[in-house]
Amino acid sequence: MKFIKFLVVGMLFGIVMAKSQALSWYRIQEMFRFQSFHMYGIIGTAVVLGVIGTALIKKYQWKDYHGDICWVEAYLDSDGRSVELVLDQWSLTLDMVT
Repeated sequence: MKFIKFLVVGMLFGIVMAKSQALSWYRIQEMFRFQSFHMYGIIGTAVVLGVIGTALIKKYQWKDYHGDICWVEAYLDSDGRSVELVLDQWSLTLDMVT
């Protein structure tokens, strides 16, 4: 019962992706040929919503479904070239171009 809300959100996300034609091979081909802004608009919207979501997580200290507080930290390595973003026990390493 606890995971039904995640299932419903996932199904709604899938429906939105299908209706926006983000799953269409034709739209993906247009994106790589720089013929259409459609997919870049979807990707840009996702990036903006991700930034807003991360800011809200940091500001209100939201909790995950286990009850643990979600936290966001960024680390810069000693060489100054890679940044590690840690979001609630998951990490993502990005290589920065210097």
